[in-house]
Amino acid sequence: MAIINGTNGNDALNGTTDDDLINGLAGDDTLNGNGGYDTLDGGTGDDTFYIDSYTYGDISIAGGGGKDKFVYTLNENGYGTNTIITDFGGIGKGSNPSSAAITEVDTLQFKGSEQLAAKNLQLTQNGNDLEIRFEGVPYYRVLLQNFALENLDNLAQVGNILFNGQTNITDSFDVFNANSTRSTIFNKNTVTFLNDLNNNVNGFDNSDDVINGQGGDDIIDGKSGNDILRGGAGNDILIGGAGNDTLIGDSGNNTLNGGAGDDYLSADSISNYVYGDPTNNNLLSGGDGNDTLFAAIFGNSTLNGGTGDDTIYSNVANNDDILITGGGGKDKFVYQAPEFSGGNTTITIADFGGTGKGSNPSLAVIGELDTLQFTGDEQLTARNLRLTQNGDNTEIIFNERYGSKVVLQNFALENLDNLAQVGNILFYGQTNITDSFDVFNANSTESTIFNKNTVTFLNDLNNNVNGFDNSNDVINGQGGNDIIDGKSGNDLLRGGAGNDILIGGAGNDQLYGNEGNNTLDGGLGNDQLDGVYSTGNNVFNGGSGSDTLNLYYSTGNNKLSGDEGNDALYISESTGNNTLSGGDGADSFYADRIQGTNIFDGGDGNDSFFLSVVRYPSSNLTTETVDGGAGDDLLSVNYGNANGAVTFTFNAITNTGSITAGRNQVSFKNIEGLNITGTAYNDYLVGTYRDDTLSGGGGNDTIIGGAGNDVLSAGGGDSTLYGDTGNDLLSVFDSSADNLLFGGDGNDSLNGSGEYYGFGSGDNTLYGGTGDDSLTARFATGNNLLDGGDGNDYLSISDSYYDEGYYSASGDNTLNGGTGNDILNTAYTTGDNLLYGGDGNDSFYIGSPPPSPYDPTYSIPVNQTVDGGTGDDFLSVDYRNATGGVTTTFNAATNIGLITAGTNQLSYKNIERFDITGTAYNDNIVGNSGNDTLSTGNGGNDTIDGGIGDDLLSVDFSDATAGITSTFNPTTNIGSITAGTNQVSYKNIERLNILGTAYDDSIVGNSSNDTLSGGASGNDTIDGGIGDDLLSVDFRDATAGITTTFNPTTNIGSITAGTNQVSYQNIERLNISGTAYDDNIVGNNGNDTLFGGTGGNDILTGGDGNDTFAFNIYGEGLTRVDDFNVANEFIQVSGDFYDATFSLLKSQFTIGASATTSAQRFIYDSTTGGLYFDRDGSASGYTQVEFAQLSAGLSLTENNFVLVYG
Repeated sequence: MAIINGTNGNDALNGTTDDDLINGLAGDDTLNGNGGYDTLDGGTGDDTFYIDSYTYGDISIAGGGGKDKFVYTLNENGYGTNTIITDFGGIGKGSNPSSAAITEVDTLQFKGSEQLAAKNLQLTQNGNDLEIRFEGVPYYRVLLQNFALENLDNLAQVGNILFNGQTNITDSFDVFNANSTRSTIFNKNTVTFLNDLNNNVNGFDNSDDVINGQGGDDIIDGKSGNDILRGGAGNDILIGGAGNDTLIGDSGNNTLNGGAGDDYLSADSISNYVYGDPTNNNLLSGGDGNDTLFAAIFGNSTLNGGTGDDTIYSNVANNDDILITGGGGKDKFVYQAPEFSGGNTTITIADFGGTGKGSNPSLAVIGELDTLQFTGDEQLTARNLRLTQNGDNTEIIFNERYGSKVVLQNFALENLDNLAQVGNILFYGQTNITDSFDVFNANSTESTIFNKNTVTFLNDLNNNVNGFDNSNDVINGQGGNDIIDGKSGNDLLRGGAGNDILIGGAGNDQLYGNEGNNTLDGGLGNDQLDGVYSTGNNVFNGGSGSDTLNLYYSTGNNKLSGDEGNDALYISESTGNNTLSGGDGADSFYADRIQGTNIFDGGDGNDSFFLSVVRYPSSNLTTETVDGGAGDDLLSVNYGNANGAVTFTFNAITNTGSITAGRNQVSFKNIEGLNITGTAYNDYLVGTYRDDTLSGGGGNDTIIGGAGNDVLSAGGGDSTLYGDTGNDLLSVFDSSADNLLFGGDGNDSLNGSGEYYGFGSGDNTLYGGTGDDSLTARFATGNNLLDGGDGNDYLSISDSYYDEGYYSASGDNTLNGGTGNDILNTAYTTGDNLLYGGDGNDSFYIGSPPPSPYDPTYSIPVNQTVDGGTGDDFLSVDYRNATGGVTTTFNAATNIGLITAGTNQLSYKNIERFDITGTAYNDNIVGNSGNDTLSTGNGGNDTIDGGIGDDLLSVDFSDATAGITSTFNPTTNIGSITAGTNQVSYKNIERLNILGTAYDDSIVGNSSNDTLSGGASGNDTIDGGIGDDLLSVDFRDATAGITTTFNPTTNIGSITAGTNQVSYQNIERLNISGTAYDDNIVGNNGNDTLFGGTGGNDILTGGDGNDTFAFNIYGEGLTRVDDFNVANEFIQVSGDFYDATFSLLKSQFTIGASATTSAQRFIYDSTTGGLYFDRDGSASGYTQVEFAQLSAGLSLTENNFVLVYG
């Protein structure tokens, strides 16, 4: 927050766009917050404050005494501002303010919009504060704290408000005192604000008055003239009188009477910024003239247009009834779709004037012809129109919008029509009447609809009606037993009440059965057949094509047949006995919460059945019989709502079975795959001989996969999962019970896991069986047994991430690899674990657990026992999280050792190779008799003895606070590496991997093949010593380009980048990463890898050896390669920037000036030597970019490229 203080003079103070505190102090100051939640205090003096509606935030202003001006500018694209003035100076009651009052009178000036006029001013007393708003200007408010409405006024010479466009105060509005009981306003043609009493007030004749009620039950009579009357809160009576008046009711039960003239009456809340749930019952009477009436509130209202051509708007939101009387004339009734959906709103029109029967209405009829206009919802179209004769009334609803309806009282359906030039209904988006629907006369026996591609409503007779060929017809039956044939085209047929026959014919048709015993035949094409809330016995035939058959909330006995094609058959909430047949094709059946006895027949093709059950069926037993028929069929049943456990039988020979849960039963045959979701009870599930998915849910479940690659899961109870043959996935989630998982034959995955902190406390047993299995217990807090069995298995006890922390597995676990080359992992566990490799070459990965997420200083003692068994076994131990240094012992004769680190202890035997990472403390590490990798931690004084074998010592001093010095005696094979307070003393080490510091390092290799790096900066001296040594230099962060020198005779060189330098000798291979500048890099006599860096124009010279030149493809400058040899050298590029494979394909490389196919990515111009990359080849989306310059005339091929990732 910025604090800005003025002086005692006349200051101009401007804030920031953040939250400011601005103090003007004394003087006539100008203050502007400029954005944010600002607090402005003018101090003494006549101050001016500028408020911009574009400013986002609340502004608090204290004028501080004097005649202050508050200038409020409305911006069209503003966010909305809430301005609070804490000490506004008003005129006071009466028309003769004192001299003292005048000297303290403050002014509000409104600018920027014509809406900021006196007639739109809205004043509301809200407790002790006065709210100021303008009609038609939402989201903006000025609040005068501790200020009474009666003290706000404009007089002839002095006043409180300047409106838009004004430069001088005018007597433009009057305010009633709080206790005034006047019966007449003060002045003609002006704006008046009443008080909160129950006022009975008249305007003037021949005067355009604006009268604003407040909180009382007011009676306001505008008299003659074009008046604006606003009732405000309370139950108000507004009388417009003669003239073109505007009457606005606001909240409460209001009566609005426009009187003579063309009036606008609204029962809507005028406050765009006030939200509530009023239940207003309003009476609006337009009187004579062409009036506009508007009802858009909660509540039951009555609207009477009176004589004249009136427009009546209704926009009611929820469960409200509106009664409208047009009152003669050509009235328009505009229905605006409510903002809040889901209610049951009824709009009744008492005297709707229809077109009448026939196509030539008389002039008298046309003179009284009313129009219904539907707006605000794209569903309100002629296609979705539903007309029903209900006794003497016609009811209008729309498909998909069943909650609301329009009722035309004492109106026959046959009198509703749209002709070419005149008609009764304007649909969504229309501005002119179109001949969009036709209506049969009540006694018509027509056999064909009137027009092609239109909407037709039949009568209540038993119609036998055809549509047109090659026409998209919409035909709506009514109460009779109809036969409707749509003929060819994409038709929509609705049967209505009665026993109907609907024939779609050719085309993609929609058929709706509605009430009665209906027969629906889709015919040719991809059809949709629907029956909703049907009480009859229906027959649905999809016909040829991929059809969709839907039956919802049915109580009858129905037959649904998909026939030919890949059909979808849906049945939901049915209580009858139904038969569903798929016919030919890959059909899908969906049954949700159905009762009764139902039959599902898949027929030919690969069919899928998806069934879910009712929790408490009304019948004793709900039975589904499923026959998959020919093909590879899937049965999916969700018993999650069943009221009893699942029991299961399956005969693999006959491929028949049954599933029962509570009062729900499914019998099946010819099913090749199951997907079963069990209950919260103790389920017994058995799979088929194919691939099944079986889920037990809660309870103590027994699940058997059978043959095939199955997915089995359970949770909550003591469950037994048996995968049987095949490659199976077995999982138990968040179970605190004891579970048994057995994979059986095949390569299985077994998971016993807690999903997050606090679960997985049971003692689980996981048997892999034969095959290469994966067994994982994730965040298991119990004592678990993991047995891999035969095969190359992976066994893991792992941690879990939850609530921004890692949580270790805490039980005492036993891991048995069995035969085969197994991997056993207990990294990040806090229990005492026993790991046995068994036969084969096994690998063990063990680490100290991380600190507790809640207490980083807390560590749990862990005792691990490892037995490698027979074979060449490998043990990897990571003690970076340990709380004390490592000490080790090893007996070479017995091949038994012990490793201790802080509170962690590991006993091992029969281990042939080590990989140990030390701590930040003083470590004493001894290798065993094999080839070991020994890594120091990030600190301490360590002693390393590699022992027998070809051992590697890895030292990372990149975080050290001083440079490295190192020694090595090749005779004794003893050396030391020191960096500040850190030191490593070593012996019996055959290879070194040293990463230096950011300081000046002096590094000496030993007698074998070392990898040495001097770090990211400093002046380093590197001596590789004897052996095939690699020097790695990464100067990507350097501030200048690289220059290099190399003497091939002495094998001595240097690499310099700005203030950083590496001097080296006895180095056989280089790996150099350049800078963002121009680098000149020269290799040595070996096989080098040279990378020019992330920018600049570089020169790379490999020298002797088989070298690799690395690039990130493009956008990193142009690199010249001086001595590229196509016979044995490579260009390494990143595959991250295009659709790369693991190696460059022949189709992705070409020789020439540019790509000739869209598949080509790399282009070598043998004439110039330029090497290019193009992201889309010959396509036009990208332009090829040259990233390297080779010699001309090379026989370059795709085999000279190496792809890397990441």
